[in-house]
Amino acid sequence: MLLLISSAVLYALSFVVSEYLWWVTFLFPVPLFFYSKQYKLSFMHGYIWGFIAYGLQISSICVALYNMSIGPFWIRVLPGILLLFYMPLFSAFSFFISQKIFSNTLLVIVFGLFLSIFLIDNYALLMCARLEGYMLISPLIPLCQVPQLLWLLPYVGIWIMTILWISVPIFLFLAIQEKKYIPLLFLSLLPFISGFLINQKQHVPDWIDVIVHVPKLFGPTNNQRALILRVQKIIRQVIVKHPQVEVIIFPEGALYCKDLACKQSLTSEWSKKKVGKKVNVIIGTFHEEGDRLYNSLQWFYDGKLMGMHHKQHVLPITEQLPWWLSCEWYKDAYFSCISEITPAIGSKKLFTINNSLCCVPFICSEFFFKKGQISETKNISILLVCNDSWFDFPECMPYMQTLMRLGAQFSAIKSQKSIVYVAFSSAYYVDQSAKLTSIFRFDR
Repeated sequence: MLLLISSAVLYALSFVVSEYLWWVTFLFPVPLFFYSKQYKLSFMHGYIWGFIAYGLQISSICVALYNMSIGPFWIRVLPGILLLFYMPLFSAFSFFISQKIFSNTLLVIVFGLFLSIFLIDNYALLMCARLEGYMLISPLIPLCQVPQLLWLLPYVGIWIMTILWISVPIFLFLAIQEKKYIPLLFLSLLPFISGFLINQKQHVPDWIDVIVHVPKLFGPTNNQRALILRVQKIIRQVIVKHPQVEVIIFPEGALYCKDLACKQSLTSEWSKKKVGKKVNVIIGTFHEEGDRLYNSLQWFYDGKLMGMHHKQHVLPITEQLPWWLSCEWYKDAYFSCISEITPAIGSKKLFTINNSLCCVPFICSEFFFKKGQISETKNISILLVCNDSWFDFPECMPYMQTLMRLGAQFSAIKSQKSIVYVAFSSAYYVDQSAKLTSIFRFDR
C-alpha cells in the first residue's frame, strides 16, 4: 500500500510544487508498476490512488469553494467534499476496466492511467450534466515549467505526446530491474531533451511595452460614480508611472458594475480630458440584460465603449448552480450578493486596438473548458483574462494560480498561438513556444 500512496503523492507534488518538482511527473507511475507486480489492482485500489492524487491536486479548489460561500459550515464544506469523493471514481473505473482487459501488469497501469486522464480531460464535469473536461489534470502540464520539453506537442498532438511521456517511467522501471534497458531509457528521453538543441527564438511584439496590467478589485457599492472615479484615479497613476502606456488591462471580474456599457456619461471620466491621455481600458466587469447577468470583458477608448465580449461558458457552483445544488440554501450561500451568470451565445468579436494589436478575447473558463473555440481563432493572438483571486485566501496554496498560467502555456504550444495572459496574480505575454515575457504591473 505504501507504493500506491507514494505514487499518488508524487503525482500531486508534480503539480502542487511544479516550480521545483515538475520532473516528478516522469516518476510517479514507477511505484505503481512495482505495486502491480505484487498485487492485482482493483476498483478500490484505483479509488484510493485517485482520492490521494486528485484530492491533493484539487485541494485548493475545494478550499476556494468553501471560502467563496456564506452560511452554515456544512453548507459551505459539502461541495468540496463531494468533489473530493467524485474525482477518484475516474481512476477507480479506469483501473478496474484495465484489469479486466489486460493481464500484463505494465499494460494494466499504462491503460488505466491513459483512460483516467482521458475521461477527466473530457468528462470531468459529468456530475454537473456537462460533457466537459478538466485539462489541468494532464501529467504534461507540469512540464510547461520547462517548455522546451514539449517542443513536439504541436506536431504530434496531446495523446502521442502522452505516449512518449509514459514511455519514460516504463523504461525507468525496467532499467531498475535490468541494466540492459538503460539505453532504451535514454532513448525514451530523447523526444523531450532534444528540445534544448532546437533554436526556438522568442518573438516578443513591440506592443507588449505599451500594455500595463492592473490587478485591482473594485467591489460592489451603491455609488457607481465613486467606483468609476476610483478607476479613474488608478488610470491617472498608471499614465504618470508608465507614460508610454496605450492599453490598461484589468482582470476578469475586476469591476463590479452591472451596466457599465450603458453608463457612457460615467465612463467619460476615463477620457483624455479627465486622465490626461487617450488610452484603451480593457476591464473585466458584468453586464445585465433583463433577468440575465453576463460575465463581461469591455473595451473602452478615450472613455467610449469600443467593444464588449460576454463569457460563453460558466463555471459550475461559483457562476451557476448545478442541478444537485439548485436549492435556496446554496443560492443564499453563493449568490446572495450577485445573480447567477448566464453563458452568452454567438461568435467572438475581435478587439482591434490598433494596426499591430488585434486579439480574440477569452474569459477564464471558456478558454480552459471550451476547447474547440481556441482552434477557431486562426493566427490571431488570444487575450485571456482570468480571476485567480479565488486562491488568494491564506488557507489556499497558490499553486492553482501557477497551474492556470501553465495551462495557458500548454495551450500556446499546442495551438501555436500567442496569448496575452492577465490574472490578478500575474500577467505575461506567452509566445508559441510558451516562453514568458512579463507585462508591466501597476500595483499600488
